[in-house]
Amino acid sequence: MKKFIDDLKQELSKRGMSEAEITEIIADHEEMISAAIQEGLSEEELVSKFGDPKHLADELAGETPKVKQDMDDEFSLWQEFTPTDGKQTVEVKLVSEDIEYYLTKKNQIEVYANRPKRLTPYQLSYDNGTLQLKRNKEGGIISFIPFRFGEVSFKIGFPMTMTIADFSHTSVNSDVEIAGIHAERFKLVTTNGDVQIDSAKLGDATWNTVNGDIQVHSSQFKSIASTQVSGDFELHDSSISETLKIHTVSGDAKIENCDCDLLDLESVSGDVVGKNLYPQKASLKSVSGDILICNQEQKPIQVIRSHSVSGEIQIQ
Repeated sequence: MKKFIDDLKQELSKRGMSEAEITEIIADHEEMISAAIQEGLSEEELVSKFGDPKHLADELAGETPKVKQDMDDEFSLWQEFTPTDGKQTVEVKLVSEDIEYYLTKKNQIEVYANRPKRLTPYQLSYDNGTLQLKRNKEGGIISFIPFRFGEVSFKIGFPMTMTIADFSHTSVNSDVEIAGIHAERFKLVTTNGDVQIDSAKLGDATWNTVNGDIQVHSSQFKSIASTQVSGDFELHDSSISETLKIHTVSGDAKIENCDCDLLDLESVSGDVVGKNLYPQKASLKSVSGDILICNQEQKPIQVIRSHSVSGEIQIQ
């Protein structure tokens, strides 16, 4: 069982869990293993009962919301709000300011900024369940020119019990990080900024990028509609209960350890690689890009459509 415990530790660490959380989980499992061995179960039977450490880590990480523990000293609190009852909405419109969305154990929505003296061009409000952060246009073109001595960055924390009905983020060059957030509908539009999503539950998710890369880890979705021109897309250790739709022009896509009902892939010249990708149904279309799905388990995939002009499409 030592290998199982070591693998579980490694998988939990990959999902961003703290040392304290991992230690507690491992202690619980070692206690269960010890009790089971005393009752006469063999190590082989125990491994079978616990299952794959990767899948077990997914379940355990899903039950433990990812909460931010410490705030960077560079950031200071700008404003905080007490959420009202009812549906919550988040609307953010930025230009090139980096932003991080995270969960907090506090009961307030907290907004931090790293340059508090340079917040004049920004409007922040919370009214009737709607949080808005945007960069004003009224200041003319000068308000859209990055500050000479560094751009403003934001961090927004939401209570870990809070579910957002509609979450919308629009920006040009902003890098975006999302950790642990729960939203029923999520929409992101960006041009060049990179996006990282980790341990989130985002319901119906839609994102549209030009050059920015998107990486998603250990998250849950109802559906994903991903559109990118030249940016790359990576999706790891995640589940999509309905449709995973990917439309790429020249950007590559990599999907690993994921399942969905319908996989809808369209690529012009970008390559798409799926490893341990288990859709129930698949629609695959390419002009010159290659599409390869390579799985360890031989689960049936109903191919609705498979068409390519000069690229190769393979399911192994």
